[in-house]
This record gives sequence, C-alpha cells and structure tokens, in this order.
Amino acid sequence: MPVNQISALRRAVSRMALGSVILMLGGTLGVNLFAALAGPFLSQDPAYILLANDAGMYLAGLPLALLVWNTIPGRPMPLHPVRAPGPVLFFWYGTFALTLGYLASLLTQLLLTLGGLPQASPAEELLFDLQGLPAVVLVAVVPAVLEELVFRGILYQKLSPYGEEIYVVFSGLMFGLFHGNLSQLFFAFALGCAFALLVSRTGSIAYSMILHFLVNFLSIAFVAPLGMREEGATLVGLWVPACMALGVAFFVLHRKALRPAKGIRLSAKQTLSVIASPGFLLLAALCILMAWLSVIN
Repeated sequence: MPVNQISALRRAVSRMALGSVILMLGGTLGVNLFAALAGPFLSQDPAYILLANDAGMYLAGLPLALLVWNTIPGRPMPLHPVRAPGPVLFFWYGTFALTLGYLASLLTQLLLTLGGLPQASPAEELLFDLQGLPAVVLVAVVPAVLEELVFRGILYQKLSPYGEEIYVVFSGLMFGLFHGNLSQLFFAFALGCAFALLVSRTGSIAYSMILHFLVNFLSIAFVAPLGMREEGATLVGLWVPACMALGVAFFVLHRKALRPAKGIRLSAKQTLSVIASPGFLLLAALCILMAWLSVIN
C-alpha cells in the first residue's frame, strides 16, 4: 500500500477509535452523574443505570464523537440494500453469527477460568437483573439501532474504502473494545465482524440492526432466563450446540463466499503501524482500565 494510503488509514482508525473513547467516557459520566444526583433506590435500579449510561453516551458523547468522525473522508452511509438476503439466507447467516459468538464465549470462559477471574462482568450482571419492556428497549432495541449506526454504519463510511477485510476486522476490534470488559470482548469482536460482513455484502445496516436485535433479544428473553432454571438449563444446553452445528455447516458450505475480500493489502509492519495509532491505543488502554476496575470492584 502506498505511504499516503497507510497514513490516511492510520488517521481514520485513530479518529474512529478516539470517537469511541468519547462515547465510552460519556456513558461513564452519565452513570456517575446519575449516581450522584439520584437517591439510593434509583441509583441501584439497573434500568435507570442503563438509561443514564445511554443518555451520557449518545446525548453528550455522540455529538462530540461526530465532530471527530466528520473530519474523516468516506463513503455515504449504507442505508439502501444493494443485495437483499431472503429470509432463509438471513436465518442461516444468523446461526453463523451466533456460532462465532458462542465459540468466542467458550474461549472467554476458558481464559477467565484459567486466570481465576469472574465469568461475568458487572455490566453483564446488570443486564441479567432487567426484565420486561425495559430489558427489551435498553438491551435489544437501543444497542441494535445506535451501536450498528456507529460501529457498522459510520465505520463503513470511513473504513470500507480501504477494503472489506479492513472494515470487517476493525469493526469487530473497536466493537469488542467498546464493551470495556473481558467477558464480552471476544464475543463482541466475533459478532461485530459478522455484522460488518453482513453490512458489506448487503449494502445496508438495516439487516445488521435486525440481527443485532434478535441476538440480544434471544439472550435476554430466552437463553439467560432459561439458564437460571434447572429445567431450562437443559434446553439451553441443547440449543447452543444445535445452533453451532448449523452455523458450522453453513460455514463449510459457504466458506468462500463468507471470506472477506482482502482489498488493499497491509504488511505486518503496516498493520502494526495502524494498530499503534494514538486513538486506537487510547481505546485499548481505556478498555483494559475499565476491565481492571470491574475485576477489583
């Protein structure tokens, strides 16, 4: 890749990551401000905590992040489908995305067990306490719309000109780091890559929004509640391997079509240069700090 393209890609990755840092800090500010102003009862309510996080992130952080992102040249937002998948293909692709997520979760559980660390972060435990409509809105609807808008839509605008592979990988990396904890890092990375590939192939974030909603809704409405009951744990124990078997079969049959197009190629030195950009290093450092704070608390 020519030197000027490497520099442009490095700036784009750095500024996108910097905007993600601003979002994360906005969410943290929102939660802490709410905790300081609200009474002891409200400050412990998971619905109000998530609402404060989203308010700080998207009402305060997002406008500032957009000021940074708008300095990066790019393509139009991927809103209108170019190749719309039918319901059958969408179902198969959904099982493939879940398979990647479940495999990443198994890897995470193994690493956390070996490291003697908690299996669930405080953020995940907070989600488990939500029920009913607040859970659907705050865990399924809001992330499906706003996270896809940022990590698939805006990232597509800024990084897809450098190739599908670069867009897919960095969408997954930034999405994983954005979660700010070890227990969701690999899971979010895997799903982020799958969602980005779907956007790239269809030309629209509408499908990744739908799939993101279904994944989160499935988790909060069925997998997590069933897993807490003895009889439900058996169903979850059957669902996960069955889903993974379907996803693996789909991958084997369509592995060439699922492989991201390489586009512009980076050498190892060039890749390291992009990853070592100031904004990306800051995002990684913030993720590590938040993960460490969640462990010691």
